[in-house]
Amino acid sequence: MSNELPGVSLPNRLHPAHPPPLERFNQPIILMVTISLRGKHPVHCLDQPGLQTALLTSWQSTPEWQVGFYMIMPDHLHFFCMPGLRERTPVATWCRKWKSLVSMALAAQLLGYADAQRRPLRRQTGLCSSQSCA
Repeated sequence: MSNELPGVSLPNRLHPAHPPPLERFNQPIILMVTISLRGKHPVHCLDQPGLQTALLTSWQSTPEWQVGFYMIMPDHLHFFCMPGLRERTPVATWCRKWKSLVSMALAAQLLGYADAQRRPLRRQTGLCSSQSCA
């Protein structure tokens, strides 16, 4: 059985299309989102200590979408989310925002200081001489 329809030309996609969620009267918008690390980071990147705390903190500080149930797997993350604000931000934009916050929190934890944004990375890790970091 062929997936091709006679006379219909469909685009070749590497990933499924992600249309915006439909708004229907008196029905909630709930999305299931999967964030995959396959091919981007070492395997088992998500089983770091402190990741769950960093995720919850970042989700609370980005109120555009609210996260309900979630599941952290070794190389991907599943969660359900719903709009948190009336002015809806695209899910992809919101994901970039909270993933950035999680990355900064984990980097701060790894480097051993609380405020990763205020201290120069090179000076903390000793990657430069005193003359070049002055």
